[in-house]
Amino acid sequence: MLSLKLISSVIEESKKWDMPVLVEPLLSRNTYSIQEKIELLTSANRVAFELGVDILKVSHPGDANVLKDWVGAFNIPIILLGGSKSGSTDDLLKNVKEAINAGIKGATIGRNIWQRPTEEAKDLLKSLAEIIHK
Repeated sequence: MLSLKLISSVIEESKKWDMPVLVEPLLSRNTYSIQEKIELLTSANRVAFELGVDILKVSHPGDANVLKDWVGAFNIPIILLGGSKSGSTDDLLKNVKEAINAGIKGATIGRNIWQRPTEEAKDLLKSLAEIIHK
């Protein structure tokens, strides 16, 4: 509940300054089943939306249809978070492509780029730009 109070107060204060608020709803652990993860993230995204955030930064739930549902349910920009460096480059590109095709507005990817060798990171950035800015 402390997090909700904090987010709510940030949203209220941001209105005074005409500043947008981005919230990244996350799970406290990674041991949930896929279905539990989807239900919990959907609820967390809904709560953030109802509190009045301007932008949602979401993790890929593992199901592109869920991303489409979120885009349809929450009438604010949604961006995909990159998360920690894991999986293959192809997996990352697949997730970003699914997200963009579902209506996600962009991606915030850091570690999945800068924790790679320079040339590989450059190639990945080019591929991401092609997907996001098709």
